Amino acid sequence: METLFILYIFYMLSTILLIVISFFWLIINNFNKTSNKKDVSYLITGIFMFLIGIESFIAMVYGSEM
Repeated sequence: METLFILYIFYMLSTILLIVISFFWLIINNFNKTSNKKDVSYLITGIFMFLIGIESFIAMVYGSEM
């Protein structure tokens, strides 16, 4: 129960961190329009979606426990 809550907080913080990283990545990409860096942005988006999926699963399990 406690470890699940700690995991949920960890995934929440990592998702917020990933949002900030992708936001800065968009700013950097706008300055660097000549270079083709679509793969890295797709990778960041994929990790972001994966974290959101895990986080929603943990939230579902934690909500059903309560």
